[in-house]
Amino acid sequence: MQGPIMLVSGGDDQLWPSSKFAEIVMEWLTCHHHPYKNIHLHYKDAGHFLCFPYTLPYMPPNVMLSPGGGMTVTFGGSDKANTRTALDAWPKMLDFLKQNLDG
Repeated sequence: MQGPIMLVSGGDDQLWPSSKFAEIVMEWLTCHHHPYKNIHLHYKDAGHFLCFPYTLPYMPPNVMLSPGGGMTVTFGGSDKANTRTALDAWPKMLDFLKQNLDG
């Protein structure tokens, strides 16, 4: 990877262990002397979908989805935690892109 990396994870992600994987990536970058400023935004109470503004309309801001057939998918977090995360993370993501994109 030839550039800075930003990772965003929720500590209550119920789809996969995003926080643990983000920590592993950050450790790897440090051990391999990745020459860029890398950032991991970790939100301990947030779930998988962190409700980023301007996201695709089918990415739910809720913590569960029932697509039918008796199946329910749990994303983790809570409406409140995911909203707080979105409000905090979105400007940080925009700032990261502004600082690191050429042109």
